[in-house]
Amino acid sequence: MEPDRYESNNKLYILGIICLISALSLFFFSLYIAPFLIWHLNYEVPGIVTILAANFEQQYNMSEGQANTLVWFIFFIPSLITGYIAYYVSNRIDNQIYKVGDAGKEQERKNIPPPVTRDISESAGLAFKIIFLMVAIVAIILLLQLLVQI
Repeated sequence: MEPDRYESNNKLYILGIICLISALSLFFFSLYIAPFLIWHLNYEVPGIVTILAANFEQQYNMSEGQANTLVWFIFFIPSLITGYIAYYVSNRIDNQIYKVGDAGKEQERKNIPPPVTRDISESAGLAFKIIFLMVAIVAIILLLQLLVQI
């Protein structure tokens, strides 16, 4: 039977769950407001989005595109940060349960890469590729919109 993660470290487990929920919520919210900010589609977005964009345009003399990008980053960057915190907390609890830290130190001494490190690097590489594709798609869409307006 698998060990109980909550019993092994209550505070880290609760922190990880809260960070995971907030990361997913902020990420999906940033995806939800992206079409409104990019193409100005008319659908129900919270008023804070339009208020923030208008405030950045007026107070800081930003263009509309800059203000919309900044509003999107306000929700997207915290989702990445809280997602990383949830990932770190989850791995820390797993390392405490399975005692991976001690085995990892022994394998480092032998200069043999542990399979956990290889899996983590593959996961991080895949996450980087996904984030890069998302940023590239947004940049391409913004460039296409700029070309259409000319």
